[in-house]
Amino acid sequence: MKSSPIDVSYVQAILGYISALALLAGILWFRFRESITKRQEKDQLKKKLVKFLFDKQTIKKSTHNYITPNCTCNIETGKQAEPEINETESDKTQVESNQNIFNTVCKLLSAKNTPYKYFILLGDAGMGKTSFVLNYFFYNHSLPKDKRQNISLVPLGIPNAIKRIKQVPNQPYTVLFLDGFDEYERAAQDSMNRLNELMQACKYFKAVLITSSEQCLKTENKISDKANPDKTINNFINVGYDETDKSVQYKLYKLYLSPFTNEQIKEFLNKRFQVWQFIAKKRTSDISNKLKELGNRPMYLSYLADITEGYGRKKVPETSNMYQIYQQLINRWMKKESKWITQYELLPFAKKLAVDIYSNIEERKQPVIPQAELVDMGKYSHIYIDDTSFAHKDSLLHRDIEGNGKFAHRSIMEFLFVEFFLEIEDSQRSFFSLTELMRQFVVEKIKLITNVQILPFSLCLADLENANLCGANLKRNNLKGVNLKGANLEGANLEGVEFFKQTLSLEGANFQKATGLSLEQRMFAREHGAIIEFIPGEMTIIPKGTFLYGEKMQQKEIDYDYHMDVFPVTNQMYKKFIDAGGYEKKELWSLDGWSWRNNNITEPRYWNDTKFNNPKQPVVGISWYEAQAYCNWRSQESGQNYRLPTEEEWEKAARGNDGREYPWGNTFDKNKCNCSESKVLATTDVTGHPGSASPYGCQDMAGNIWEWTHSCMIKDIRVLRGGSWLYNQTFAQCYSRSYNELNFRNSNVGFRCLRESSADSDDSEEEQNTNIQIQLTE
Repeated sequence: MKSSPIDVSYVQAILGYISALALLAGILWFRFRESITKRQEKDQLKKKLVKFLFDKQTIKKSTHNYITPNCTCNIETGKQAEPEINETESDKTQVESNQNIFNTVCKLLSAKNTPYKYFILLGDAGMGKTSFVLNYFFYNHSLPKDKRQNISLVPLGIPNAIKRIKQVPNQPYTVLFLDGFDEYERAAQDSMNRLNELMQACKYFKAVLITSSEQCLKTENKISDKANPDKTINNFINVGYDETDKSVQYKLYKLYLSPFTNEQIKEFLNKRFQVWQFIAKKRTSDISNKLKELGNRPMYLSYLADITEGYGRKKVPETSNMYQIYQQLINRWMKKESKWITQYELLPFAKKLAVDIYSNIEERKQPVIPQAELVDMGKYSHIYIDDTSFAHKDSLLHRDIEGNGKFAHRSIMEFLFVEFFLEIEDSQRSFFSLTELMRQFVVEKIKLITNVQILPFSLCLADLENANLCGANLKRNNLKGVNLKGANLEGANLEGVEFFKQTLSLEGANFQKATGLSLEQRMFAREHGAIIEFIPGEMTIIPKGTFLYGEKMQQKEIDYDYHMDVFPVTNQMYKKFIDAGGYEKKELWSLDGWSWRNNNITEPRYWNDTKFNNPKQPVVGISWYEAQAYCNWRSQESGQNYRLPTEEEWEKAARGNDGREYPWGNTFDKNKCNCSESKVLATTDVTGHPGSASPYGCQDMAGNIWEWTHSCMIKDIRVLRGGSWLYNQTFAQCYSRSYNELNFRNSNVGFRCLRESSADSDDSEEEQNTNIQIQLTE
């Protein structure tokens, strides 16, 4: 059989495929070898770091899932202090603000003909300063050799850091990274001298970058512009002079480590969570947005990820507000520390520590506790504290090189302080001025348990200034010494609150629609600047007993209790009488009053006058007949006996039993009433003078309007009390009197009601009328 010829093109195709596969295999093998080589180099670098400087755990945590942050700086401002330097255009753009920190540092270190060789990278705890140093160290070794720097790392928290710096070889060609100036021995107490000491040891290096918390450099000096002595440059730190050359001044250029951007947070979460962990990732993102100040910092993001990781749809930690978020942060921290201390030991200790640090922050000038006191507090709590306690970088409680204790962030301390404060007995408390965040923690804790009938903790001596307690349940709580200045308690339940009069401040506090306050408490709150809505018909009790009556202060006695309107009857209150058909119901009027009313009287005289008809102004243009009809209507509506007060009843309600001249005391004050000295020339809101209260809480009894009483001067002439906006201070005295005919209707005449006690309400009308007639002498 004859064989078929071989297809040449087919063979060529096969050979082509084989060649391509061989090339691909070669490339993959080269990349694999390159990857292995780089990994081996990185492992060697890690071993080098571990041997002398950093522990394995720190390197692992710092380099795992690392996201390169940004930094902010402004070299242009710094250049103004050195006008003689002539930089190139490329130098001017090398440190743009808020750029990738790797790119920025790389440009700074590789720049030529620049005076800037010393830098300090500033950032709070949890911002990733150590992580930057380690990751940039590895990043630098991944660069091409012609762009690579010779970098040495020295953590300043190690013993003999200066000796280690001096041992670094080839210094003129080496870039030195010094990590953790705030952990350098005695740096917190004498930062500038310690920084100067470091710079003298580093003066021969090609460049130096130091990392530090900004708090450690609060006492820094500013560099003066020699050309403009009155001008200071804030982006340099002046650290003094070289010992051998007094003309040399060390200038550290500031770089600020920026919080993560939204994109960087998203990148972190994508690296941190697997695809199927989308619920935990979304939850972490939401919490991060709520935390604001902490939610964009690497350490706390890691904490939040730990909190939410592993939780399914049915098991999600409660993080709806800041209080719950911090509670979860503390819980996670206690788990991290559980290898050497239980949460039952750590949590009470941390709370006491927070109280000690916050209480002594002004005296110590910084939020720390000295090592000796930290150890003593540990002994008192049966906790042994040594140099390794709270030493790891991601602990919420830090130790500096001197062993002093401090929280990783002030907000952690504030949360723990609030927790301790609300747990202790009232007798153990002192008043502390709380920060805005502390007050937020208190408020959110209150609102988390508003469904509980009574709060399980007391607010005694708490600082709740400007706190939003809208709708909070404070029933039967202790408000002794509480600062409520500017607080919003709208709709809050204040039933049975204790020591209300002993609150520190009520100025501007909003009690609109708050429930449960007694009249006495409401009056006290009004007088001390609180905002409390006016309640039409609110009354106060006037107890029986003797009092001083009249200008001659005769001793009089009223042998029954009665209730008096706190305010004069307002247009708002009187409108209800009109709307109920009060002018049409003959049974509400006396015979003479009904006859007078038939002269086409259907409303008060000034009812439509905008000068006098505001709802909270007292109703005016009221005859005695109309005032009596209103009292009868109110009695009919409530089933209780209302009437106009007698002169004696009115004066006791206004004056108390000590014979004072004005309801508030013996000295006239035009700011506490509305009379001619006030120059308003019209009636005012009856709640507009909170300081005018009488000893029994009645308001507006001096000035504003004359008030009808039931007392007769002579037949058909009734007595008026209280003065008015039209009369001067003499007529505002508690014993001043006027009188007029029953049909008198003027723009400065109104009334208030008295409600009889139940014992008096059984008297017949004839007996009542007998009781209220007063024999007057000239």
